[in-house]
Amino acid sequence: MKRAFICLVALCALLYPIYAKPKIEDNTFSATVINNSDFEILVDGERIAPGAQVEHKFPLHNSAMASADWDIEYTVPLTDKVFYVFDENKTLSDNQKIFSIANPTGQYVEHCYAVVFNDSDEVVECRGRGTIGYSCYTKGVVNSRNALPDVGSVAAHSVAVCPIGSVSSEFTIMPTSTNARLATGISYRKGYVYYISYKDGKVTLRDARPIQSVKEKLWKKEYGRSVILRGIKTKGNKAFVLGTDNVKDAKGNLYSEGFIQRIDAAGAEDWKEPCSVKGADTYLYDIAFDGPESFLIAAQTVGADYEGLLLSYDVEGKLKKRLPVKGSAGFDTIRKDKGGNLYVRGADMNGSPLEYSVGAGLALSKVKPFDLDPLAEEFVQSVTAVLYDDDGATFIAGESARQERPTATVVQVKAGGGVDVLYSAREPNSYIMDMKIKRKEGVLLVCGSLDAKDSAGNGGKPFIRCVNIKSGVVEWEHIFKTSRYEVAFKIAEFESYGFGVLLVNANDEGNISAPCALVRTNAVGEFDF
Repeated sequence: MKRAFICLVALCALLYPIYAKPKIEDNTFSATVINNSDFEILVDGERIAPGAQVEHKFPLHNSAMASADWDIEYTVPLTDKVFYVFDENKTLSDNQKIFSIANPTGQYVEHCYAVVFNDSDEVVECRGRGTIGYSCYTKGVVNSRNALPDVGSVAAHSVAVCPIGSVSSEFTIMPTSTNARLATGISYRKGYVYYISYKDGKVTLRDARPIQSVKEKLWKKEYGRSVILRGIKTKGNKAFVLGTDNVKDAKGNLYSEGFIQRIDAAGAEDWKEPCSVKGADTYLYDIAFDGPESFLIAAQTVGADYEGLLLSYDVEGKLKKRLPVKGSAGFDTIRKDKGGNLYVRGADMNGSPLEYSVGAGLALSKVKPFDLDPLAEEFVQSVTAVLYDDDGATFIAGESARQERPTATVVQVKAGGGVDVLYSAREPNSYIMDMKIKRKEGVLLVCGSLDAKDSAGNGGKPFIRCVNIKSGVVEWEHIFKTSRYEVAFKIAEFESYGFGVLLVNANDEGNISAPCALVRTNAVGEFDF
């Protein structure tokens, strides 16, 4: 019996490791998650602050995680107390080891919201259409069942988020002392947040952005002392900038070389391509898109003589065609007519206006130069900017012909004939350098220089104004508080929000001079240095 008991104990000892310690399969995958977005995110139960990273174990899918779609929950602050929360799918692969989470696209946001700043001494009532729904929460409590109502009151000197719901132009603000509903006059866009203030009976738009962009910082891109910026156009959220820089040739001689540069919405350079002609200085003046993936540049070369130059590029900066034009002294403007046809404008060797229609492959046909309506001369002189609208109207900016001191004036020459004085600046010695029309909103943007010594903007203050086309009323304005720049020279609009503005200086000879900068403003032209 004793021997049998010893054998049984030995047998149990032999079998114990097999049955007492079974192999445990780890069905998780370890990875580092980095939150490179501007917002707090929630990934598989882990909350990660902006800029932080965590080590996380993700569950495997059928022993693999490749191409697994995960919901990333973003928490976006609309105010310090109200947040917008929404999910977006991201594909996380177990081959990465490190997952970098970027800002959301916001493509699934169906509603828009107003952040109302009541700067008055009374309560105001806000009325929209729809409700905030299931995506907002206040003070950490999700309003999953008790959504904010269509009508909300905003106490005096306080801030509140008010629902607009689906896109609508019926959001109103009503001061309780008058019960008069004030329309905001805003064309609302799905997925946007509108920052609106009320004071002294006036409703003012402070800013408007996509929900996912509420924490984006505005920026400026400054250039060196030898760089002159001359043109800008935007396509989507990309800015295409034209400029000239002084460079040295192989023998150390200085010459002017043009460049085209693409800048993204965050101010980073995508690419930069030089443009030069051997033995000549090259100046790039205007840019226009002739297709979804290509654009034209109007330019001038100065060597033994002056000559006009047309350049065709694709949107990635690859030169497609270069066309010197004999008999032209240079091109400075590209315009588009109502039918979408392009025309390049400049001067001949005698300084007279010269214009060509531009066909496929840069095929040029000489046309009669576009004639500014003689009637406009009764109202404006010393033209500083011309805008050719797609509907056939022409906007001409210059000095008022009916005032003793130079004052910026814009007239509209209608497609069917007739001239209207659209805008006259209230300040003397003001000049407009560029204009942009926004037909949907019914406004014209103008930029230039105030209180300047001459029509080039020397000694002035750069400004932007938004003018209602029908009434001529200035809806908003911004005067840049800077002593480094004198002129807001060119303006272009980013698709998501805000504007790209070229800020330059002017010398005593009336020419553009350095330093120059590109700044991104908010939706009402504001940028603080």
